[in-house]
Amino acid sequence: MLHPHVLSQATKWIAVLLEYISIYINYLPSVFAINSLLHSIVTISTEMEGSFLWLIGSTVAIVLVITTIVRMSSSWSSSKKKWPSGPKRLPIIGNLHLLGGDLLHVTLAKLAKVHGSVMTIWIGSWRPIIVISDINSAWEVLVSKSAEFGQRDTPEIFKIFTVGQNNIAMSDIGPFWHNVRKVLQNGALSPLNVAAQTQFEKRT
Repeated sequence: MLHPHVLSQATKWIAVLLEYISIYINYLPSVFAINSLLHSIVTISTEMEGSFLWLIGSTVAIVLVITTIVRMSSSWSSSKKKWPSGPKRLPIIGNLHLLGGDLLHVTLAKLAKVHGSVMTIWIGSWRPIIVISDINSAWEVLVSKSAEFGQRDTPEIFKIFTVGQNNIAMSDIGPFWHNVRKVLQNGALSPLNVAAQTQFEKRT
């Protein structure tokens, strides 16, 4: 019999694994790749010792299939919404093929010159991300309308990578977010710095 603490930790990591796999599934080139992944999961689960662990593996495979179907169906409804303009996306991978090569901020800056300072980037076929590269728009989002834009729909795997959403890009509205906002408001996004940046952009 597994200890309750071990069972709790196992359940938590299974949830994280499901979230990670569901994101990864969106990048797979075909349904055959999905079937191959599911076959691997079932094979691993059958090799585990004990019926309880085998049951967990089978549950992961079943939930993965359901999650994939839901993600694929929701991508169609999400694509019908009106998002800011952006580069054309490919099936399954969205705009991931455009994000390699240069550093990410350099790539986004190049795309912004073509598609505007407020654009939509698709991570996979179901996850739109609004990229803002204009000082005035950033001020509006981070300061003027912070209450409207402060919440984040963050997958569990991202929470782990950011150590509990400890950055302004992933954190929800709270003490941490307000402290970081004050730093930006009084520093990088202060009126003096904004004016200096504007003059620099005009010269370049």
